[in-house]
Amino acid sequence: MTLVDPHRHVPFSGLVWLASDILVFDPWTQPHYGIHYAVDVRAHRLLQAAPFTDRVDGR
Repeated sequence: MTLVDPHRHVPFSGLVWLASDILVFDPWTQPHYGIHYAVDVRAHRLLQAAPFTDRVDGR
């Protein structure tokens, strides 16, 4: 059985270096829903994974 990563070809936006070792980006998992990630690339550690929506009213 082969496992397939459902987020393998997910587009992302907001790729930004906050510091020389901290990268943040926002992959969109659905048309109006994404997850904000902050990663310490030097330490290979996830710092934050927070869901968000592009809708102003929060629905």
